[in-house]
Amino acid sequence: MSIVSALTKPFLMLVIACMATAYAGDGVWPVEGGIDLSSGFCEFRPGHFHGGVDIRTGSKEGRKVFSPVDGYIWRLKYSYIGYGKGVYMKDAGGYIYVLGHLSRLSDRLKKTVRKYQYANQRYSFDLFFEPDSIPVKQGELIGFSGQSGYGPPHIHFEKRDPDNRPLNLLAHGFGLSDNQAPEIEKAALIYFDDNSLFADGQRRTVYDVSYDKASGRYLIDTVILVQGQFGVAVRAFDRIRPRGPRLNLYGMKLYIDDYLYYENRFDRYDYAETQMVDLLFDFAQEVNGISHWHLLYNLPGKKFSGSKSQFRGGGLFSGETTYSYGIHTARVEISDAAGNQTELVFRFVLAPADHLFKAEWISDTLFYLHGNPNLQYLDIEQVQVLGKTGNGGWQKFASGLIETRGKSDFRVTIPSSNKEWKVLKVRLVGRSGWHVDDIFLPVNVEKKVKYSLKYSIKNDGIQFKISSRRKFVDPPRLEVLHEDGYVLDLPVKQLSQNKFAAFYKCENIASQIVRFDLYNEGSLLADETIDVDIVPVGVALEPVKYAVGNIFIVTAERDDFYQPSLMEVERQTKLYPKKKNMIGSVYSILPKTIPLAGKIEVAFNGDYSPDSRQVCIYRLNKKNKWKPLKTSRQDGRLVAETGLVGEFAILEDTDAPRVKNIKPGRGKTVGTAWPEIRFTLGDNISGIENDSDIAIFLDGIWLIPEYDPELEKVITSPRYRLADGRHELKIMVFDRAGNERIVYSEFFVKTKKEE
Repeated sequence: MSIVSALTKPFLMLVIACMATAYAGDGVWPVEGGIDLSSGFCEFRPGHFHGGVDIRTGSKEGRKVFSPVDGYIWRLKYSYIGYGKGVYMKDAGGYIYVLGHLSRLSDRLKKTVRKYQYANQRYSFDLFFEPDSIPVKQGELIGFSGQSGYGPPHIHFEKRDPDNRPLNLLAHGFGLSDNQAPEIEKAALIYFDDNSLFADGQRRTVYDVSYDKASGRYLIDTVILVQGQFGVAVRAFDRIRPRGPRLNLYGMKLYIDDYLYYENRFDRYDYAETQMVDLLFDFAQEVNGISHWHLLYNLPGKKFSGSKSQFRGGGLFSGETTYSYGIHTARVEISDAAGNQTELVFRFVLAPADHLFKAEWISDTLFYLHGNPNLQYLDIEQVQVLGKTGNGGWQKFASGLIETRGKSDFRVTIPSSNKEWKVLKVRLVGRSGWHVDDIFLPVNVEKKVKYSLKYSIKNDGIQFKISSRRKFVDPPRLEVLHEDGYVLDLPVKQLSQNKFAAFYKCENIASQIVRFDLYNEGSLLADETIDVDIVPVGVALEPVKYAVGNIFIVTAERDDFYQPSLMEVERQTKLYPKKKNMIGSVYSILPKTIPLAGKIEVAFNGDYSPDSRQVCIYRLNKKNKWKPLKTSRQDGRLVAETGLVGEFAILEDTDAPRVKNIKPGRGKTVGTAWPEIRFTLGDNISGIENDSDIAIFLDGIWLIPEYDPELEKVITSPRYRLADGRHELKIMVFDRAGNERIVYSEFFVKTKKEE
């Protein structure tokens, strides 16, 4: 029950007044009054697009819902999940209109539904109707809003074309009065070549953007230096009212130097494309709960009809020729379905990969800098040399100590100092405002240094972080060893005088990675070794099997991945929910941020009963709850398929579902012949699978079980008017594991007044 204070009411009235109102189009919105949306078309959902819009109902149920068009009821579908109580209509042109999450239907439709439910003793159904069987008129009452299925109270509304392809309602006959331009919050650049890293050692760097009122654009207030193939992503969204909910965009374009590199439009989609949501949005960010990151390039495996790019890189900027070096302007245009548009503009400098200078020592106080020939294309204003002697900061050498020798060569004299120099670095500064610390030059560094090596698997490779507790150290050498003996010496990027980074991208090698070796400069023996078990997937034609101690086994086909990736499985030792119900350990498939194109197989070896439903494989979801997978028993092991990676375990569910708070209570008397019957229903582990697992009988007559698994609430009502006197209630519930709970109760009806 919602209580609104007197102070809150005026504010609510102001919000309602500010809501976007519908204007005339091909159809009529299914609710009267202001239209406020909480979700837009093609927004990210795990593994699929959001197929329509969600209309807000003020967190309440019972708002009247009307037919948006003249037509007929094409389909009625009830389920405890998904759209809940859903109504599907067709108009004369064959267009389909969907209304979901209703609390109840109009009396006319409810009679049809209840007749079927009582005849089949099932709550859930999926019925289709002929065109002339249930006609409807535009504006006719269809039902009332609710929260059946997933989510809080709201109305899900869709329009699909005659080929059953969802359309963006706001661009297809259901526009809204909207003068709010889309907003851009952040921008990111992501490297896609083999080794490039940004100054912080990451492959992805994020920039805040600011809105410039004078130009009416969003800007990044720095010029970005890039040294490899990269793509652009933006965190952007639309609103239909000030400070309203964040909604998805309609269109987006990326221009570089006024060439259209990439374009995407969320106008419609085919259900065969719905899984492309994982490649249009930044899946890793979405998995971590950060939404509205749009990728302005095509990832491998992406096939979405709304995306276009005339460039081979599919929106990636590669700079494959020397003419690409230098300064460029990028412009991102985003728009909503009402035609409002905004832009982000930023500049970047493309420089050659790796170091721009090489140092040649002549003596302890003199060295030469030899520049890359392509430096001539960069707007270099200054080459600086800085030094460090100890705990203090960097000291910039006087410009007179750096003498020009040719186009891009310099002679550097090291000045005398009270303390000996430990390390030098060369910094380039561009006239357009960019700068980069290009190379570090150790002078008096500590030898036989102990390094710390850490790694993490990303979607397209392995990220390495290397550091030392010593202040001034040489860059180490890093090798990656494969099972077949192949060894790769990785380039190591120096981030500071004692921090380093590297990246390994594996696209064509199918053999397992077994070890990382870290060497001190000049050493023949590894000073740091990490044994690993990392398997390339999405590469080999044959299925890849990854076994951990012959207990947990992952089997993956090449087509289960959009692009070549790496997989690592770890046995976890930390505490997890439902520990007492676990059989064995928890195993993690890493990285958790990798989208799957198909379903991979997970299996646990062991002596499991061939017919026990109480023991099966579970996956931990993002709400930290274990969710059961459809599990089979094959040759003494448990086997399941999953479309998401993460943590997996075997749980045993021997607890029966909970049935509590039955109303009317046992022995209670009610004064109506049509009492509402309700109770709470929950299950600690496996959960209730479907409507056939709930049966309610009143005086031996089956009743319709209205169940909300999110609220753990069941509501029903008598089929017939109850006579005065005693009535018997029987509730039978099963969970997925087959555990049964049977509850008997009774109540009394007394409607006649005593004389």
